[in-house]
Amino acid sequence: MLEGMAEYYSAELAEKIRRGQKENALKCHNNGGPPPFGYKLIDHHLQLDPATAPIVLEIFKRYAEGDTVRAIIEDLNRRGIRTRKGKPFKYSSFCVLLKNRSYIGEFHYSDTVIPGDVPVIVPQEVFDRVQARLEKNKRAPAMAKASDKFLLTTKLFCGKRGRMMAGESGKSHTGRMHYYYKCGNAKRKRGCDKKAVKKDWIENFVVQQTLFMLKDNALIERLVNRLLELQGEDSFDLRLLQKQSAEVEKGIENMLNAIQADIITTSTKERLAALEAQKAQLDESILREQIKRPVLTREQIEFFLCKYRETDITDENER
Repeated sequence: MLEGMAEYYSAELAEKIRRGQKENALKCHNNGGPPPFGYKLIDHHLQLDPATAPIVLEIFKRYAEGDTVRAIIEDLNRRGIRTRKGKPFKYSSFCVLLKNRSYIGEFHYSDTVIPGDVPVIVPQEVFDRVQARLEKNKRAPAMAKASDKFLLTTKLFCGKRGRMMAGESGKSHTGRMHYYYKCGNAKRKRGCDKKAVKKDWIENFVVQQTLFMLKDNALIERLVNRLLELQGEDSFDLRLLQKQSAEVEKGIENMLNAIQADIITTSTKERLAALEAQKAQLDESILREQIKRPVLTREQIEFFLCKYRETDITDENER
């Protein structure tokens, strides 16, 4: 009888906990666990973290525009940016981050989904492009099936359905290789009748149009003005590094207080040494970030942009 009562109590308690968590979820309250990178918890609700939210947006935009996960991870780690746990970014954590729908404002808990109750970090259009690229890479990990390089991979979209167009190749009956771009929906026969576009034609067109835009003096002037404005904006990287440095410094202070209170163990010393090493690394990253943002003059920016007018469009690297 006692065993039966204990089992009943346990089952009833589990049900009460699930019911309480469900009620919390309906109010968009966090049910435990750390918030996703880019957010912080305020009164059990997810709120934007001004130091890390821009990093999340940068990650999504870079991946949507063609950067590889490896390149983004290496760049973030080189800049001294760390995860919420203070560790370098890894590939496994990135895959979870890129699929997290909290960044488009959806609150998820089990089978409960409430749109619009989480601050948005990533625009829907950018999020959709990232998911399309993740799906494409899942089905075809290679950049292209042909040995030739496709310049417009992840940059060319179907005008009818908006789906990303991928590089393809095939042999004609004469044995000659042909290269082209094809809409993903048309390729899988999902309601798009967009014909394949010849690789050479579309790439030459895009390169020539880009070069034509760079010869537009009015456009160059607008770009220069915008770049001069951007120089005055705060560096998100610097703000994040400074925040992390302050948190580590607080941790060092707590450890020193523990030592003064005669709470000294082997793990205490090891933790203090680790925090001091992390603080030194962050200080170095802050210094690098401060000196790598020199203020450029209008003449320097104009010279840099106008140099592209001399691009040799027959050279593959310059293209």
